[in-house]
Order: sequence, then structure tokens, then C-alpha cells
Amino acid sequence: MRVLTEDFLFERQKAHSAIYDDFIDRYGEDWNDEQEAEFRAAAQASVAEWKIKAADLLDKLYVPDPAAADTSE
Repeated sequence: MRVLTEDFLFERQKAHSAIYDDFIDRYGEDWNDEQEAEFRAAAQASVAEWKIKAADLLDKLYVPDPAAADTSE
């Protein structure tokens, strides 16, 4: 479980860094208001995407597998 969460956090950080790096490559260090708004929208979309991925990961880690359920009575 620890490896899964560490991998998840690493991949999430890489994704967020890639957005920032892309904007630096395109616009340099000084962004105008429109570019900053574009960056914020891209970052918010990424956060929303990763929240969904986090929920899926938590489901995999903490929801019991119905196939593994004990059916004996």
C-alpha cells in the first residue's frame, strides 16, 4: 500500500510540474493576467483529475473485494 501511495504522489507531482514547466516554456517567467488565468485553469483541471484518481486509489485500497468475501455461513 505504501508503494502505491508513494507512486501516486510522485506521478501527481510530475503532472503538476509538467503544467508549470509547459507555461514557463511558452511564456517565460513573467505572465500577463490572461496567461496566469490560463495557468490557474489548467492547474485546477489537473487537481480535479487527480482528485478522481485519488478516490479510485482509495477505493482499491480500502473497499473489500466482493470476490474475496467469505460466503460461508
